[in-house]
Amino acid sequence: MNPSSTGLRRSSTHYFGAESWQTSYDACLRLHREIATSLADRNRLPRTAHAYANLNESILQNLKSLGRQIEALKRDLNLATEKSLTS
Repeated sequence: MNPSSTGLRRSSTHYFGAESWQTSYDACLRLHREIATSLADRNRLPRTAHAYANLNESILQNLKSLGRQIEALKRDLNLATEKSLTS
């Protein structure tokens, strides 16, 4: 069954893997924004507050996750570069 028979159309970027790295990039951006928001929220709290400690732990976990996502993005970009994608 091809995509046109189901009514789904795929762009040429799907077949060359561009959607893969773009999806990874978008996920990295969302996580980055979440971390930035959490940092701003945490900075408004006293350091001795329980909520401060909770946000701090969440931020550290998100930073580790962001690092893993960035590594995955690098791999996806290397694969896309090897296929010589052009704009």
